[in-house]
Amino acid sequence: MPPHPLRRVGVLWPRLGPYHLARLRAAYNAFASRGLELVALETAGDDQTYAWDVEAEPEAFERHQAFPGRVYDQIAPREMHRGVANLLTRLNLDGIAITSYSTPDAQAALRWCRRHRRTAVCMLATKADDTDRHWLRELAKAQIVCQYDAALVGGSPQRRYLASLGFPPDRIYVPYNAVDNAFFEHRVSEIRAAGFPPSLLPGLDDPRPFFVSVNRFISIKNLPTLLKAYIVYRNRTPEAPWRLILVGDGPDRAMLEALVHSKDIPGVTFAGFQQVDALPEYYARAG
Repeated sequence: MPPHPLRRVGVLWPRLGPYHLARLRAAYNAFASRGLELVALETAGDDQTYAWDVEAEPEAFERHQAFPGRVYDQIAPREMHRGVANLLTRLNLDGIAITSYSTPDAQAALRWCRRHRRTAVCMLATKADDTDRHWLRELAKAQIVCQYDAALVGGSPQRRYLASLGFPPDRIYVPYNAVDNAFFEHRVSEIRAAGFPPSLLPGLDDPRPFFVSVNRFISIKNLPTLLKAYIVYRNRTPEAPWRLILVGDGPDRAMLEALVHSKDIPGVTFAGFQQVDALPEYYARAG
């Protein structure tokens, strides 16, 4: 572990969305109770993966962008590396928690930490069965991740995978993923207490009960299996079956819509991507 004392700690993501900010608010309070200062870092102000609204409200913690107003996916790797390094040099933080290890901004942050002898923490949700593994690629990955001083991972499968790369198990911590349960509980309670006021959101104009799934439409979410399970459920429940609302968007949407059409699956609504403030409307009304 680098000898530099920890006082100001940065947390770096490519872009801050609502669930990142929820984690940072909780982390800020936890850090403050230990005499530490949290600094939120994001590489760019927007990206092409998520359609989140830009979260620009003031926060209790410092917040800095390496590329204000830029789109993450449109920044060349060399420019990204230089911009992140310049931001970290200007802020001169004592340690940085870095999402992933393979992107240019993550590599820039790790290199900055090693050059300046600052603490580097890797945050990741990768596990062994996420994809096919090749020994040569895994060897290269091990050489990168083992430069970190500690790791914050999603759970036990992620812990085992990181340990298999040679990372010391006693420096791996969980959990990385977290949800602001209080926000959703409060909003759901308000909606139910108000007697479910009318909503114009897709799928909520029908009073019949429903299942709801909220995901990015990507292969790892295994949504085709959900649809196949829903077919089995419909076949076994001929009288008044519940509907299925799929909230989200992504590259697999056309494939999923084609599957619903080809299998002639009734009762399925594609509600599209919804901002975080709309999600309690679905959770409150879901069967």
